Amino acid sequence: MKKTMNTNLMQGSLLLGAFFGMVATGSASTLWTGGHGDIGVGYEDEGDGPELHFHLHLGEGSGATVGGVLIGESEFEAESVGIWMDNPVQINSTDPSLLSGIGTTTGSTVYLLPQSAIDADIAGVPFVGFGTEELVAADWGPVTISLDSVVGPGEFSVYQPDGLGGFNFAMSTADGIDGSDSFTRSAGGHDHFNIVFTEAGTYEVTMTVSATHVTDGLQTSTETFTFTSIPEPGTALLSLLGMVGLIGRRRR
Repeated sequence: MKKTMNTNLMQGSLLLGAFFGMVATGSASTLWTGGHGDIGVGYEDEGDGPELHFHLHLGEGSGATVGGVLIGESEFEAESVGIWMDNPVQINSTDPSLLSGIGTTTGSTVYLLPQSAIDADIAGVPFVGFGTEELVAADWGPVTISLDSVVGPGEFSVYQPDGLGGFNFAMSTADGIDGSDSFTRSAGGHDHFNIVFTEAGTYEVTMTVSATHVTDGLQTSTETFTFTSIPEPGTALLSLLGMVGLIGRRRR
């Protein structure tokens, strides 16, 4: 009996390792798990002359946790860092505009990156914004960020309350993706939204930023950002322990 129990514990450890390895893999090799950062826009010369550059600008203010380490202000290529959340929240609203925009129903569970820094800190998830501070405002016209595609197990949406009891959805896959899935801000600015995923899993979100420079004309950049949502650790652990027990029973 003792040998069987030890074997099952070893199997549990292997399964847990496999589970967390599975949700952490994808196009991104490092995870951003907390603190402030932005999907940022810069204008940089990377060898072929200046060009618009879509990236992750992390660690502003009190820092960000990336790869398990608290870092100061740093810039990363979009494909090198994944955005991680493990805070399933229940939707209690009955507002049809909110539910249809998110692509869910009252009482369902979704994964949220909150618009509020306080809420993100309480939930223990990244505080994700969209930043154009690196662009000199006098050099640029309006900056537009557009959704191109989403590959993942559920719906993806980006929205803000409108201050009048309603909601403004900048992006939502619940009704398909078209030209309305975009938002425009001034260069030199910064903004935050609620970012919602309706199912656990990995999402590859491809977006394009475009803006017109006063002398260099229209500039664009397209990148894919990886988001990973997982169930509550307790739920994941219980499921895996159930699998371990099943394996143990089958092998007796």
